[in-house]
Amino acid sequence: MLVVQFKTLGAFVFLNDPLHYYTNHYVTLDSIFSKEAEETWEKLQDAKSLNEQFVIIENFLYRKLLTNKLPNKKLISTIEILLDNKMNLSINTICKQLNISRKHLNHLSKQYTGVSPKTLSSLNRLQTTLKTISSSSKEKLTNVAYKSDYFDQAHFINDFKKFTDLKPTEYVKLVENKRSLKIVPHFIPFE
Repeated sequence: MLVVQFKTLGAFVFLNDPLHYYTNHYVTLDSIFSKEAEETWEKLQDAKSLNEQFVIIENFLYRKLLTNKLPNKKLISTIEILLDNKMNLSINTICKQLNISRKHLNHLSKQYTGVSPKTLSSLNRLQTTLKTISSSSKEKLTNVAYKSDYFDQAHFINDFKKFTDLKPTEYVKLVENKRSLKIVPHFIPFE
């Protein structure tokens, strides 16, 4: 079995549907790309090494990337700004900078990523929080909250629970008990 896992929102340029159709599911390649997937699978079976299999997958994804229509450039710029942890700009500020209405940006974001820009920003902040806790689970959660730009503990705890269905302290215990959470890039899916 060969699994391709994309980073947060990394697959949206390859799919023809909004990402929320695929949330929390393993999706087989043939269910999205049908005949092309079958041809790629045959090539993978004929491959003589793991390295050759990676090259086949990379070539397949590269061809798909070249043939699929990319989303609006303003949406891509917004996503880049939101994922840049150093910028920490509000959605309204981004809309003004890019000369796009918030309503139109919300529509584009939901169409291509399956979530609003605000949710995307919150997910990115959560991902940063998870990495911080995983790399140093002994650090005080108050410090983690402030490093992740939360203004208070209540907001931090509510966001954490909303997306993970865990309290931050429960996640710290998970990290302490499961060594893989300290070394494997991870993301706790949400519904």
